[in-house]
Amino acid sequence: MLHLPQLLSLGCTPSVAARAVWIGSAHDVDGGRTLFAYSAGSFTSSHIAPLAGEADAEVGELPLLLELEPRGRGVLVRAVDSGWLHEIGTGSTLRAGYVDLAHERVLPLALPSGRDAASFLAAGDGLWWFEDCPRALAVLPLAPELVLAREGEAGTVAPLRHLLDASAGKPAARACNPGAIDHAVVSAADAPRLFLIAARGTSPDLRAEQEATIELWQVPRGDGAAQLQRVVQGSLPAGHVPVRLPGLQCSGGPACPIAAVDPDGMGLTLSVYGAGCRLLRFDAVSGAASCAVADDAPAELAAARMVAAISSDHYVFHDGLTLLLHDWRTGKRVLRTLPGDPDDAFVRVTQDGRAVVLGSSRGPVLRGDAQGLDILNLEQGLCPNPQPPVLSPSGAFVAWTCTISPPEDGTLVNEDEPSADALSLGDVIRVSGAGLERYQGVPMWALAIDDSGDLLIHSRKNPRLDHETLLPPDPPRNLYVLARDGELARIDGLEPDPEQSVGLAQDSYQWIAAQAL
Repeated sequence: MLHLPQLLSLGCTPSVAARAVWIGSAHDVDGGRTLFAYSAGSFTSSHIAPLAGEADAEVGELPLLLELEPRGRGVLVRAVDSGWLHEIGTGSTLRAGYVDLAHERVLPLALPSGRDAASFLAAGDGLWWFEDCPRALAVLPLAPELVLAREGEAGTVAPLRHLLDASAGKPAARACNPGAIDHAVVSAADAPRLFLIAARGTSPDLRAEQEATIELWQVPRGDGAAQLQRVVQGSLPAGHVPVRLPGLQCSGGPACPIAAVDPDGMGLTLSVYGAGCRLLRFDAVSGAASCAVADDAPAELAAARMVAAISSDHYVFHDGLTLLLHDWRTGKRVLRTLPGDPDDAFVRVTQDGRAVVLGSSRGPVLRGDAQGLDILNLEQGLCPNPQPPVLSPSGAFVAWTCTISPPEDGTLVNEDEPSADALSLGDVIRVSGAGLERYQGVPMWALAIDDSGDLLIHSRKNPRLDHETLLPPDPPRNLYVLARDGELARIDGLEPDPEQSVGLAQDSYQWIAAQAL
């Protein structure tokens, strides 16, 4: 069970417009534990108790899955076993909960088994998953104004369901085994919209039937009835066979790389072969599809290099340290390249899907949106053992940390022979339109950065990284805010120590899950 959080304000302590959640390592005798949350200057704690009949010594040893909603408004909590493979639950469903930190409520859920069986919509307006017998798309809107029904003995929140064509009107036996037709869902990053695509086969060899339909659905946000609304339905033109977009950077579940969605949900772009087309765009207004990038287009517009559709007109492509902005309607292309080593490159899409950030852990960073490509920084410096970067919601600020791992004998030696201004032990790097800022000191780990440049970080007991989890091997020591003006403030001692949790994606681990608001 999940209990409503208790609030503790930090008063005038510096804060970050972000939320962070973690599980305390101190457990009750029945396996119960505490979910802690930092929310833009305040702390809350929520008690998580095992369900009746499942309270035994082993329950307290099981790790939890924590996945923050993409806009940071709440967190999905569910349990996985010590092998990271199975779930606590009954039959094919798992008892889980969504903790709405913004509105202080808890939604009990019955989800399909499987760590990544349920996903958030990219805009955070709901959770979605597929159900069997009969085959259906289930969507749970998260708008607090909506009144949702309860079902089952456990009183879990009932999702909105749409029966899929493969099972509608068929005998029960056929409904539980719909055959070769599969379905995929992709969603918009800045609108409560999702596309449902009929497909043949499964990842990684996904193929959509040429006669399959593409449906656009509107998810309620609280200004109307609690029901899914179909906006438009269309079909794939004959001769176009969709394939995966291997270079696509996105969120929204295992099916996400199938297609790129416009931020406002007004279009869907698929990588295809056949009929002389490379990228096919489905228009949400007309329900018609047209070729956006022809098969004879330049190589730099290869589907494998596509990162995102950041507007109804613009695609972004990435190759090493080069970013390409392409207006598919006019054919205009803008290209910028950063200095450095492509092996150090990272590329990220912003929270609303309207901008892309390309950078190098050595310091150079480039940001692109529908207005063009802008260099944020060209300064380079040494950055041993960089962590994955964190972005502010607009992509105006980027931050990461660097550490020198000392040799086994304890002496501090820089094996890369850096210059005289190299790191002493650890650096926090922050990049914006003002350039690069470097803060030297003890090893840190960046959690989230807001659009004011305020950064949430925690200190590390050990500068090394665990090879399996790619995290610091020991629990965090203290939680800090690094303000935009450079002031560093300790805001929590993290007692008891956080314990490690997992995310929805496979091979994703965390001590603390965080997201800018």
